[in-house]
Amino acid sequence: MIQKWYYWRPGIDPTSFSDSEIEKLFVQSLDPTLDGEAAEMHTSGLIWALAAVGDKHFADLLAKQPRSVRCATVRDVSIVWRYSKLRYPMTENLLTQCSLTNR
Repeated sequence: MIQKWYYWRPGIDPTSFSDSEIEKLFVQSLDPTLDGEAAEMHTSGLIWALAAVGDKHFADLLAKQPRSVRCATVRDVSIVWRYSKLRYPMTENLLTQCSLTNR
């Protein structure tokens, strides 16, 4: 179902991510130059990673990141529960660690 709305770069398997690939995506959430298509691709990558590795593993990896990375990443993936109505409660719970002004 998630495949209908989110895309990924051709030639990349969107169902298999290493922890280091996911952590790299997390850090990219802080990149202030991401806009337009680049921002959409980044968000899609995060959402694919979340769906591929599951809520627990994604949240466990994200919880180890600095607060700024956690908040930026959760902000970027929050579209899945705001618009797609998918539930990832462990990842979503990390949002409580971020102030509402960071959203």
